[in-house]
Amino acid sequence: MDENKLNPENNSDNQETVKDNVSENTEPEASDNMSAENAEEQNTGETNEYQEFLARSSSEEQTENAENSEIAEAGAEIAEAQTDSGEDEKGKKKSRTKKTNAVLIALTVVLLAATACMVWFLASNNSSKIDLDKVVLSVNGVDSTAGEYIYMYSAVQANYYYYQLTAEQMQQITEEQLAYIDAMYAEAVEKGYAMTDEDHSELDAQMDYIQSYAEAESMNADEYLESSFGKGFTVQKLREYNEKQQVAMKYYNDILAGIEKEYTGENADEKVNEEYAANKKNYDLSDAAYWYIDSSEDGAQETADKIVEQANGGKSFDEAIKAAAGDSASSSKSLKGYTYSTISGNFSEDAADWIFAQDDSGNYTNGKGTATSIAAEGVIYVLYVNNAPARDESVTVTVNYIKVSADEDDTVKSEEELMLSAKSQANKIFDEYNSGTKTEAAFKELLVKYDDGDNELISGDVFEDMKKDGSHDSAVENWAYDSSRKAGDTAVLEGDGCYYIVYFSSKADHPVWYETILSAVYNNAVTSWQEEFVKSYEDSITKDEEAIAEAIEYINSMTASMAS
Repeated sequence: MDENKLNPENNSDNQETVKDNVSENTEPEASDNMSAENAEEQNTGETNEYQEFLARSSSEEQTENAENSEIAEAGAEIAEAQTDSGEDEKGKKKSRTKKTNAVLIALTVVLLAATACMVWFLASNNSSKIDLDKVVLSVNGVDSTAGEYIYMYSAVQANYYYYQLTAEQMQQITEEQLAYIDAMYAEAVEKGYAMTDEDHSELDAQMDYIQSYAEAESMNADEYLESSFGKGFTVQKLREYNEKQQVAMKYYNDILAGIEKEYTGENADEKVNEEYAANKKNYDLSDAAYWYIDSSEDGAQETADKIVEQANGGKSFDEAIKAAAGDSASSSKSLKGYTYSTISGNFSEDAADWIFAQDDSGNYTNGKGTATSIAAEGVIYVLYVNNAPARDESVTVTVNYIKVSADEDDTVKSEEELMLSAKSQANKIFDEYNSGTKTEAAFKELLVKYDDGDNELISGDVFEDMKKDGSHDSAVENWAYDSSRKAGDTAVLEGDGCYYIVYFSSKADHPVWYETILSAVYNNAVTSWQEEFVKSYEDSITKDEEAIAEAIEYINSMTASMAS
């Protein structure tokens, strides 16, 4: 029987609900959905219908799209490299909202992603033609053309290449995104939103990327776009499409800012405390362990009962297991750091009910040193509570770092000499930092300078939302959590086989449990607003199905031409 795969070392990613999509296991295994990404998405409280939608693609359709997805992956990497006009993104603070909804992705990354996807179509020698100005979809008096459809479709392909979307899924998301932007733009214009000089300057900078790609292909920008998206797809059209999206985005961001104001200060405290009181067990973390035995074994229940008796009598859990099941018995496994929903959906609902059992006052009834057994299909679990569930009171920090690793070639130098060499390099970088403006921006510039791939022993990034839990080098954790630590502090630290140059950026304002709930209630508010917004315009969407079919046919012909 396999060991349980719930990973207690990733506690920071397991502080909210995971979809209850796994039935009670006969073996104590967590589902593959128990990933850090899924845990974080559920942490926000979002109801991401698109994830469910994307998961329904068949294996045949995935295979059919594999070739195009590989091409889109390359294009997406180019888009990522272009972000913020080439400026470094490392260490950038994550936004409170995890914008996983497909229509929101369209508003934030369409330009770069779609531009990168020119890689798919470029030099395809395709002779197909299409009227790019033909209206395919309208919402509240705002039109989307065939050119915009092709442009958006390519962005969908780039942003979802990991999901291996079917043609039908890409078409649905494309149309939903276009409708969303059109509706947002219509409302924005009505409220007086428009492009500013600064917006135009930003768009100019983005258009410069297209010119640079065109020059690399010995073309001008219009020729480059036409070879990618079709005759008549010019820089001017691309500007028009993106001006609409930028105006919509300005309005959208202001709406988010308005919602966020409702979740600051005393308002935030009130909303967080209300949510915690109502759903305490979805935020408190377990500190328990389990052991199991095949129920078909002779005396299985008797063995489980003996373990429970001895554990409740004061023995440690592992001592009780050895005493009842023999010295060769396996040790207990951890269930530490998980919410009720995590354990219920990926391990055992009965186990979660027992660990998180509460009295009428909301106090947990099974405290330290409490044990019980639970029979499931083919197995008997023995559970033991080390400590009653509790909130995660730790406070996270953010630390920028440059890491200088010691060379592993001990045939040339001793380990001590290699570490001295790494220390010398680290001090050199640190001296360079101290000779400058000594700001966080300056530190990040050094990070980019030295983490350029030329020296494989030097790397850097940011430890964001770091906790003192042993998941990072102890030298960094101990330094970051020194009681005197403040923003702007720097140091050179000797780590495990390396040296770190570190910059202390910030400390969270509240403990993890508070930040977790604040993100959840804020995102629930955003999701509710989105749902209401979509309802407000979904009945006013008009589509020209024939024009859409022509656009799809044109995209297919371009892709087929390139593949051949």
